[in-house]
Amino acid sequence: MASSPQPGEKRKAEEISSDAPLDNIINIDPDGDLVLVVGADLVGSATSFFSVEKAVAFRADHRALMRASPVLKTKFDPKSDNHKPGTSEAGWTEHLPDGSPTGMKFLLLVAHAELSQVPVGQTFQEVYEIVSMAKRLQMLSLLKIRAKSWVTGDFPVAPLQFPLTSGTDAKTLIQAFWIGRGLGDEVLLTRVVNHVTNNSTIMNGHLHINGTDLESLDTRFSETSMGNNKKHEKLCERLALGSLLQQLGELNWWPLPDPENMSSVVTVDRQLGQIILSGFSETIPERLQKYHCDWTSNLKKQLASAKYQTVNFTGTFKEENLRNAALVGLSD
Repeated sequence: MASSPQPGEKRKAEEISSDAPLDNIINIDPDGDLVLVVGADLVGSATSFFSVEKAVAFRADHRALMRASPVLKTKFDPKSDNHKPGTSEAGWTEHLPDGSPTGMKFLLLVAHAELSQVPVGQTFQEVYEIVSMAKRLQMLSLLKIRAKSWVTGDFPVAPLQFPLTSGTDAKTLIQAFWIGRGLGDEVLLTRVVNHVTNNSTIMNGHLHINGTDLESLDTRFSETSMGNNKKHEKLCERLALGSLLQQLGELNWWPLPDPENMSSVVTVDRQLGQIILSGFSETIPERLQKYHCDWTSNLKKQLASAKYQTVNFTGTFKEENLRNAALVGLSD
């Protein structure tokens, strides 16, 4: 049985599970030559970020999927070893054992131009599963039909306008983070990163929200947001970065500065200096001393590194955000 996927993780669509329920097939295309069984390994999983009550089998046209997904095009290529029509009584059967039936059904309907059947009014959980599957299978452009409705208006009609409070759990924050990355939604990403920056604590080098280790839920989350902080020799530098980002977040400088703070180079330099001389210099020693860091002699070096990593982190997001936002129709 395949392991449960991490949120946003790109898993190979070629992974196959041998035990597949083929009764009660949902006919996306009644004349389709392919039966796609989704979610067999995630039924009742307590660790998956997908909510799967049972595996679901869909009948579809493999050519429609090849046109919609470069990943499935490779998988279903007649020249590849994966192309095995007639392998079961139901015809050509393939498996996505760690996929989301909810997300896959949405994508299948759009790929087959069954637009009148595409459900409306998705919940936050459903949006997460749809975006995750679309990103994995490189089908983000199919989200144009609904993406704007997820971010426009008030919650709960617009599920991505959900309120962030001190009680927001770690799972929701991680899901929102990967939705933002998938859709290229900078507004959502800004909300999530600011919330994590301002409300997280660092324990043993890991980010914690409401007592939950974010890395224990998603091993890539801290690496994405703060770098691989497991190496002791880098711990001081990354704790310095975390402290700096907390100060920047309180001043609405992170991850995207408020335009009012960017009136001139002089203003930027003065405000950064105030951060370093006030709250940052006062809060960093206590954190760093726990890890026996010589913060006084290395502070300038750590600050320079923190500034660089902050700019690099935001810049990387910007490029991917613009690309994904264009694919899903969130940008003009």
